[in-house]
Order: sequence, then structure tokens, then C-alpha cells
Amino acid sequence: MQVTRQILIVEDDPEEMAVAVAGLAPLQMDCLQAQSAQEAAQVIQRREAHPLIAVVDWDMSLAPDQLWSIPQLLRWLRDREPNLTVIVFSAYADQLNVAAAVHDADPSAYLHDKRHKIESLLERLRRMCTIQLGDLTVQGVCVVHVPSQAKFPHPIGLSLLLAYPAPVPLGPDGARSRAARRFNAWLIEVDSSMRACSSGKRSYKLVPTPPPSTVAATLPSTRHDLPARTRIRTDHSHELARSRKNSVNSSAPCA
Repeated sequence: MQVTRQILIVEDDPEEMAVAVAGLAPLQMDCLQAQSAQEAAQVIQRREAHPLIAVVDWDMSLAPDQLWSIPQLLRWLRDREPNLTVIVFSAYADQLNVAAAVHDADPSAYLHDKRHKIESLLERLRRMCTIQLGDLTVQGVCVVHVPSQAKFPHPIGLSLLLAYPAPVPLGPDGARSRAARRFNAWLIEVDSSMRACSSGKRSYKLVPTPPPSTVAATLPSTRHDLPARTRIRTDHSHELARSRKNSVNSSAPCA
């Protein structure tokens, strides 16, 4: 069975939910739909889902229940899914109190202005899900090394691509840290132009490797670039080899 990327959409307006789901259809994403904050948590728990992206409407006045607040949901998502990329969709994105409240609930969440209409949000999501970084791209939930077509299937790879250049917090779960280290080992194995490096505080981020020209500039390109003592030693070894060859030839019996 083909594994697809999951996106959580928390939206209390059924019409906007339908537009969002239809707009994401070409990306072949599994849309987890919820019309309230608590329903969002229930959907994730019931399906044992680990979405890569969550789009959350800040104003949920039309929600069928108000058992959970949106800040409560954001904190719950941050604790449960440290690799999740959250976009808060709000008509008040430019107001300081909204920005402060979102940051307090999840400092890594992005704000998107609802006044730019849902089409602008869909375009942002399309760019995020068709990302290419260096020699890496995305196919399903896999990171693909384009030159070799090798695939890394763990979601941590996609999370790091989506967050670039920002770090991704891995949380206290050691499994995610091990997955990040395996991802970096895979990048080295396929000779990728990117590396997954620890950025401290239990987080990792993608960084580009130095270009080959930078490395080559630090290495001697010709024999004349070698230090004098190395050249002398090299010349002496050649002379010794020639001397041994002549000695063998002179001791060989004549035909």
C-alpha cells in the first residue's frame, strides 16, 4: 500500500474545508479533517496519525463544540508531534495580541493572513509540498536524492526539508534523534549536497555542504604545490626504484 503524506485541517466553515481539500487533491495528500479543536485531537488519536503539516483556523466561532481552545490544541500538537509544521490561518494575523498568543502556544507556528483568501494558503502549501532543496526532492513521504534516485522513507527527512533553514525540535523521544542521525548517514552515503546536523537543544537542521571547489582549494593540485621536503622524498624514491631496476637487469643472464 502506498503511503501518503498527511495534513491536518482544522476549519469550522464546511465550505472553506471543501475548498481546501479539493485544492490539495493534486498533491495526493491524506487530509485529516476536523471542525473543532477537540475533534482534531480525536482524529489524530483515533487514526494514530502523524501529520506533517497542520492548518488551523484561529477563529473557530462556528465550531460545533468549544471544549478545547485553539491555543490548547496548538500546545497539544507541539508536545505530541514535535516534527509537525503548523500554519495558523487568521483574519487577525497582523494584530500583536494574536501573534503573541500563537507564539505563546507554539513558537514555531507560522501565521497566514486569512484576508488573502484560501487560494493564497493553498499556493503556500503547494510550494511547501513540492520542495526541492539542493539535490533532494520529495516523493510521497520519502526524501529522494535526485542524482541516484535513492529514497529515505522516514518522515523526519521530510520534516527537515519543510523547515529549512530553521531547525526541527525532536523532543525527548530518542527514536526521532536516532532517525535524524540515520538520515544524515544516508545523506553521506548517497553523497548529497546537504547534511542533517544537530543545532543543539534536541533539534536538527539541514545545512549545505561546502562546494567542491572550496575543498579542492585546500589540497595540493600538482606536484609543484607539495612542500620541498615532500618533493625531495618523492624524487629520491623514484631514483631508488630506477636503481633497483637497473640492478636486476644487470644481474639477469644473457641470452
